[in-house]
Amino acid sequence: MPEINYVVSAHLPALDVMAAIVLDLQIAFPIIDLLLGGPGYQMPELREITEVEEEILKGLAQTICSELQSTWQPVIETGINFDGRQRQTQIVRLMPPNEKVLSLSFEIRIGKAGGMLMTVFPAAAATAMMRKLAQQGSYRKHRAVSSVTSNLRGKLGKCTFPIELVLPGGAVNSRQLLDLKGGSILGLHLKSNEPAVLYVANQPLFIAQPVRSGSQRAGQIVKAISIPDPRRSENSDQ
Repeated sequence: MPEINYVVSAHLPALDVMAAIVLDLQIAFPIIDLLLGGPGYQMPELREITEVEEEILKGLAQTICSELQSTWQPVIETGINFDGRQRQTQIVRLMPPNEKVLSLSFEIRIGKAGGMLMTVFPAAAATAMMRKLAQQGSYRKHRAVSSVTSNLRGKLGKCTFPIELVLPGGAVNSRQLLDLKGGSILGLHLKSNEPAVLYVANQPLFIAQPVRSGSQRAGQIVKAISIPDPRRSENSDQ
């Protein structure tokens, strides 16, 4: 912490702990100047704030506490109540040096002036907040994944894909092709029970047997074709 600063304590009644808000005076004076109608100039030299300036910063600290409470309300149901200004010698009593804390630092810039705003929460408050965030994050992630999967399945269910039932390749000479005419039978040199390959969107997915279903031709699925995962081949190459 800077030696010259503005420190206030805030009470979290639900957890019965105290938090601290630290405002760097390098940015506090430009804020005061702005609130009094000025352009927000930076003080040439830092000094202790006057009683009038302290009252202005008190209102600012109360607003910060109120905004923090509104922000954290969905995470942890506790008030963040302005308690009062703390002098440099009182900070140790507010929060012992050996206690673990959660410190959040924000840089504020007004024109050419800049400084830090720090919020410091004791371990009890930090643990409660992080536990709530972890629980909500896990629930939202699970809910989001389930929702996306459901929507994706619904949209895929309405999609149409071209399919082809293709016999294994063979070879014929050009004379056989030239002699073809209506009613000709072209021998493919394949067994009558030779299975075909069912392509879906030009991708071979199933081994199928050509059959008849009523007055229509159909393909009876025999088994699925295993498709190699390209990521595995990339990993093996590496």
